Amino acid sequence: MLWTAAAFVTTLTLPGPDSTARAAHVDLRVDERRHEVVVTIGPFTVPVAMPMHGMDMMMMMQHAESLVGSFAWPQGAQVHGVRLAVIDGRGAPLPRRLLHHAYMLNFDRRQLVYAIMERPFSFGQETEDLMTPATIGMPFGRGQRMGVVLMWDNDTGREVDDAYVRFTFLMNPGNQRPAPMPVMPFFVDSHMIMGGRAGYDVPPGGRTITADFTVPISGRLIAAGGHLHDHAVSMQLVDARTGKILITVTARRDSAGTLSGVSRELPGLWGRGPHLRAGQPYRLVVRYDNPTPDTLSGSMGMMGGLFVPDPGTTWPPVDTTNPDWRADMAGIAGATQLLAQRR
Repeated sequence: MLWTAAAFVTTLTLPGPDSTARAAHVDLRVDERRHEVVVTIGPFTVPVAMPMHGMDMMMMMQHAESLVGSFAWPQGAQVHGVRLAVIDGRGAPLPRRLLHHAYMLNFDRRQLVYAIMERPFSFGQETEDLMTPATIGMPFGRGQRMGVVLMWDNDTGREVDDAYVRFTFLMNPGNQRPAPMPVMPFFVDSHMIMGGRAGYDVPPGGRTITADFTVPISGRLIAAGGHLHDHAVSMQLVDARTGKILITVTARRDSAGTLSGVSRELPGLWGRGPHLRAGQPYRLVVRYDNPTPDTLSGSMGMMGGLFVPDPGTTWPPVDTTNPDWRADMAGIAGATQLLAQRR
């Protein structure tokens, strides 16, 4: 996501009667020849975004994203990539930057660090298509209940009619040999608010914010990237007991501090990647500088990546009675209603 934090101004499109306030049609197609699952959702009418300032921006953002549709994963498969496109009703491309962010939910699997719904794929405005070598794959089971969450950011100056969002998932062939190594999503937030989306302030001069966490099972982190805002410097994953830096993700930005992207680190490409042990404390360290005389509002730091569980380990199960799970469900507009419709 790209925010103009130095000016304390961004634009957000709030759900309207024809955009994300109600469920959209979901078209799901399986292309066996291309080994693809294509999910297209829409149509949407995307109104012009309204300017937001400071904490008003964060408060409105919390109510501006909605679960716009859900579907059942069509077959057991491993996925090694996903492309995102915004198109019109004829299939012609529209600007990707119409979307502030988009992500998928898996109602039938929890995250590793937090006992909340898995987010297997997420895109911000700075996120490129998510591609990995076909030697690895993220497993999905037939019938797993998936959801799509969108938030628009239409700064074109005109309303956009007949917009669709298309996800194209690249599947590993079922007869691939050697079989791809199964990987799972990894996510940790420097300021996690269950059921909410709270950023933090960065005063003049800068700020370092940390978050400690553990993992419930052991495994290796083989890839890492993440989400930052303007004036971010880096994110580091640190062994909280020894202070050893396990991985560093850096912000790509111009001389004004405007974010253009976040590095993708692949420690599992040249080695096995850092090994995270169950129950051992780890720390996410996010650094911002702020050369302006003003406080930056709504800053964030989230690390995402790919995690390979140790052999013989079992992924922690979903617990719908867990308070964090319940807060997560309540925090996404339409999630409870759409999920109930699919039962």
